Amino acid sequence: MSASDTEIDRQRRHHAVPIGGIVLAALFGLLMAAAVLFAAFDGDEEEVPQALPQAAEAERL
Repeated sequence: MSASDTEIDRQRRHHAVPIGGIVLAALFGLLMAAAVLFAAFDGDEEEVPQALPQAAEAERL
């Protein structure tokens, strides 16, 4: 079955705002994913401190 009234220009105008919202949401999602990846792999890794020398001596006693 086909639609009885197919006014393509009118339908295009009615769908423009929702499609624009979908595009903006997709761009926002990509931006957030890039931010998470950047934060996870930014290279500022703090070294995990090894056991302190005083703690090692205290364990021997």
